[in-house]
Parts: sequence; C-alpha cells; structure tokens
Amino acid sequence: MELKDIRNKTVDLLNECLITDKEAISKLVNERVVVSETLADHPIIQVRAINGDYLLGILGILNGILSEDNEFITAEYLSDEDVLIDKFKIIKRLKK
Repeated sequence: MELKDIRNKTVDLLNECLITDKEAISKLVNERVVVSETLADHPIIQVRAINGDYLLGILGILNGILSEDNEFITAEYLSDEDVLIDKFKIIKRLKK
C-alpha cells in the first residue's frame, strides 16, 4: 500500500471518529503540549512555535509520518471561533 493510500485511510478513519464522537475527537486533536527545542527541530514532526513555546499536537505527529509531496492532513472548522472540527481533509501546501 502506498503512503498516499494510508494517508487517505487515516483521513477516512478520523472522519468516521468525528461522526461517532465529534466533541471527544475535537478535544483530542485540538490539544497541544509544550515540547523541547530538540523535538521541535525534528526533521519530520511538525511543531508550531507560539510565544517562545514549541507546541505539538497529534496531527503534527501523523503528518510527520504520512506527509509527502507537500500533502498534509488538516482539520477543518466551520468558523475561526469554532472548537469542534467539521471534517478532516488532505491539503496540498504550496512550496515557498
């Protein structure tokens, strides 16, 4: 099975989980933990720097494992104020 197929199956499973328990899955995916600078510098794990802290969530790990060709799994919300995830999807980031 190709990585793209695994990524698609992962998105399908995440969306199935959302249907089953949107609040729990949203809380899990929205959770971030502070990590060390060493982990933040990992070559594949995606970590966000905010106000001097390095924050990691579950999608940062999944995308580190499953991303290729600038395609990433992302959580989509209905609005910027919403904390409940509407759906998961794959996006293609433009190269800088």
